[in-house]
Amino acid sequence: MDHQDTKSLIDVALGRRKADLVIKDGRLVNVCTGEIIEHTGVAIKNSHVALIGDVEDVQCDRSSVINAKGYYLVPGLIDAHVHIESSMLR
Repeated sequence: MDHQDTKSLIDVALGRRKADLVIKDGRLVNVCTGEIIEHTGVAIKNSHVALIGDVEDVQCDRSSVINAKGYYLVPGLIDAHVHIESSMLR
């Protein structure tokens, strides 16, 4: 990720730019505590997570929107499949 991508993510997180994709009203699973946080949104910019929480201010007419009501958002399961030989671990 280059400097411009990082700046775009920060701008979305601060509400200065709009997200490309908004996932609304999901149940976020905190994989560290096991807590489930109801009615949580996720804002995506340039294929990266920019904001987790209240996403209303970063949504616009050009944003794709997914209603996640009744679904769980589990960040620990994103791209979790790794073969040991490609992990470069010994």
